Amino acid sequence: LVIAWVAGTVLIARREVDPGGLLPANIPGRMIVAGGRQVHVVEAGQGEPVLLVHGFAGSTFAWEEAVLPELAASYHTIAVDLLGMGFSARPSDLAYGYEAWSRQIVDVMDALALPRAALVGHALGGAITAIVAGDHPDRVSKLVLVAPLVPLEQAERPWFFKLLEIPGVGEMMLGTTDHLPNLPGFSETYQSRARRIFRLRGTREALLTYVRHGRDSPRLVAA
Repeated sequence: LVIAWVAGTVLIARREVDPGGLLPANIPGRMIVAGGRQVHVVEAGQGEPVLLVHGFAGSTFAWEEAVLPELAASYHTIAVDLLGMGFSARPSDLAYGYEAWSRQIVDVMDALALPRAALVGHALGGAITAIVAGDHPDRVSKLVLVAPLVPLEQAERPWFFKLLEIPGVGEMMLGTTDHLPNLPGFSETYQSRARRIFRLRGTREALLTYVRHGRDSPRLVAA
């Protein structure tokens, strides 16, 4: 495991060659300051605000290909990159997890001067938006959960996440891949964006920190 940790750490350092901090010119959206941190958002349309929150290792592009254009015909639609993912900041001192990300969503709403918004969360984003709605019902007009992450016992969790939890194994798994999710059915445009994001320094550390320390099941159950 020690050898795997060292090798995985070296592989990650070789893959994460982009220090980040700036939004590439050909990436839609803009950077805003929310809670004192740089956050990437993509906005379109007018009307009632709808905030879209992606899942694990995702980005705003999870919504950009199909969902965001359709919603923007009727709503002020905002897709958000969670801290540590997409093109948002990757602060090394952040405790990545439900608490930090739910706080980020409220910070984004404050930064965009949105007193209330409809929240749409997919997978991990579903857990985060549920917590926001539970903590701040006055800020949430509607809540839509798309295949949301729900509290699971350890034995019920997918093997992929169980392996990521193991020091050394997780580093090797992420150090030998150039993007997530590695699943069929995603467009080449999506996978190209995902590869670009996985070159940003701190991406894999953020994901591993969440998997190992950021899953607060009692918090999610309460929400």
